[in-house]
Amino acid sequence: MKKLTLLIIGTFIMGASLFAQDTRVKMEPEEKAEKMTLKMTERLSLDESTSAQVQTINLDFITDLAAIRSDEALPKEDRKKKIVELKSELKNELKAVLNAEQFAELEAWEAEKKARIEERKALKNATPEERANATTKKLTELLSLTPNQIERVRILNILVEEKIEVIKNDDSMTPEKKKEFIKGNRTDQKAALKSLLTEEQIVILEEAKKNRHDH
Repeated sequence: MKKLTLLIIGTFIMGASLFAQDTRVKMEPEEKAEKMTLKMTERLSLDESTSAQVQTINLDFITDLAAIRSDEALPKEDRKKKIVELKSELKNELKAVLNAEQFAELEAWEAEKKARIEERKALKNATPEERANATTKKLTELLSLTPNQIERVRILNILVEEKIEVIKNDDSMTPEKKKEFIKGNRTDQKAALKSLLTEEQIVILEEAKKNRHDH
């Protein structure tokens, strides 16, 4: 059974990822600001007036951020410093229009995102099996996987992480191509994972992904 599962999942993962293309559409500053404001409005329960003020603040921030990042004449360290200053300015401007409860929620939200980033950084230095086990553990807790599902999901995750590790260490590939292939493998991983889950578990997983992106 394990060998059959390994063969099916492995064949699937080796398929579409080889031809994956980055189809992300670059958004204009206005679109980014609108999306950013919508998330904040929902998370912080902003009224119409406050949301409009936040929209203006976010648009100014995104526009200035893009200008800093595109300034090739600016040394890398100076660019980083300006971005830090800009983010501090953003926080102060938001604090001026949010009430105490909303600002406290904003800081809690930022802490959550920072924790997720730190967790991802820690996993970057882990072995493929360690990364796979961490992912499997999260999915087990979130979806209440059965023992049989746990084993099959773990095999899938190990296969993907090992394949991604090979891509990362392939010196013949450009960084852009590596990103493309890794993204393709992640896309295939998600599709293969769904084939191992029940309809109810898929709904829970999709809802969790939505909440993660929105927050």
